[in-house]
Amino acid sequence: MRNTDNSSNKVSILFRNTIPEIPSTTYGTFAIYKYPAKFIPQVIAYVLKKYAKSNMKIFDPFAGYGTVGVVSKVYGYDYELWDLNPIINIIHDTAIMERPKINIFKLMKEIKNSQQDFIPKWSNLNYWFPEEFIPILSKTWGFVHSLTDETKYVLLIPLINVTRYFSYGDEKVHKLYKSKYSRKKIEELLKNNWKFQFYNMLEKEIGKLLKKVWEYNRLNPKQVEYRIRSGIDTLETKLDNNVNILITSPPYLQAQEYIRSTKLELFWLGYKEPYIKELSKKEIPYRPVNEIKIHSEKYYEFREKIKESHLRILYDRY
Repeated sequence: MRNTDNSSNKVSILFRNTIPEIPSTTYGTFAIYKYPAKFIPQVIAYVLKKYAKSNMKIFDPFAGYGTVGVVSKVYGYDYELWDLNPIINIIHDTAIMERPKINIFKLMKEIKNSQQDFIPKWSNLNYWFPEEFIPILSKTWGFVHSLTDETKYVLLIPLINVTRYFSYGDEKVHKLYKSKYSRKKIEELLKNNWKFQFYNMLEKEIGKLLKKVWEYNRLNPKQVEYRIRSGIDTLETKLDNNVNILITSPPYLQAQEYIRSTKLELFWLGYKEPYIKELSKKEIPYRPVNEIKIHSEKYYEFREKIKESHLRILYDRY
């Protein structure tokens, strides 16, 4: 007799324990930046090892951190990543770089002696940073923006992390907001030798990144073809070429607000305020979407339980 019980086909699995070559979820460059709701690498690795064949191309239209691509390179598959947030370019290119030949002490001396300056064109800059910190941030970011070689990618993520720490934003959470903790943090920094702390933290962050890059290269990533498309509206964009496997995790309701969570970083990376505002308007569920037929009784069943009209709009857009 044919077994019609779907539960008999279910398999319990703990992805963390299925990929021995990736010993932890934070191994290598899979967690060099606190991006909200990112894939753990073992999920991608499991799918590739179970379903991917030679010469296949992998696609993630909501790439976020870019884990799908960073893992695909390890297993030798071409890939294409899309995301609304342009920070994916920085994360991805840092995550896949070969081990750089860097003298940290020499690099820190160059940073301290730099005469370059960069001030983001951000109307709320003074809201998020005490004026005392602006000169040292401007000088360090000016140095980074003047670079054209691999050294730039050795510095970008570490400096992003340090900049977040030296802001009024609470770096312990993804959302950009002033908390009681973050206000106290700035008060304590200003009472002490914060310049020393700034450079000391930056040096440590660089060292941590170099270790993570070394770990990633131990996985023997392959030479593959890839394409990163950032700042694009996934819902309005079409693929130019065929792909074989789609692995993605679409945006979650409004809990993360990806652009709003990373706008501090985007401003220091050089993006302009009008552009960042336009990106925010394209975030799901803030943008309107075309109406389509939903073939799901559950969809309508749950919809009837939502009484507030604004929440129904959010629900419909998802």
